[in-house]
Amino acid sequence: MTSRALIVDDETVVREVFRIQLEGWDFEVTACDTRSEAVKLAEVTDFDLVIADASLPDGDGLEILKAVRKRSPRAPVFLTSEDWSPEARATAEKLGGMALYKPCDWQRLQELVSRELDSAGKGQGSKPTE
Repeated sequence: MTSRALIVDDETVVREVFRIQLEGWDFEVTACDTRSEAVKLAEVTDFDLVIADASLPDGDGLEILKAVRKRSPRAPVFLTSEDWSPEARATAEKLGGMALYKPCDWQRLQELVSRELDSAGKGQGSKPTE
């Protein structure tokens, strides 16, 4: 069974890079560019993985994290930022999210995704693309 991923970032290039990478890891990817759209999607869709920008023009990634937790409590949620403050990082982790720095180390991300999906009982044995 293919795992479903949600990618949220207001930068088109970033969204597309994540999409290409995750599709290469056999994810079915849904992508959007706003917090409000992501929250709506999270309310009606069971995602196995979420990667969201921590700071979007219409709000922060924490609202996305909270919405995902209501429907998919075990789904790994990675919040991305170029500059995490210790407080913001602690808040994300307290709510069950994981802080990721941009730009991403793809090998490290694949290891984290694989570990988190295995932990949630949804491991798929994905392999990173070359």
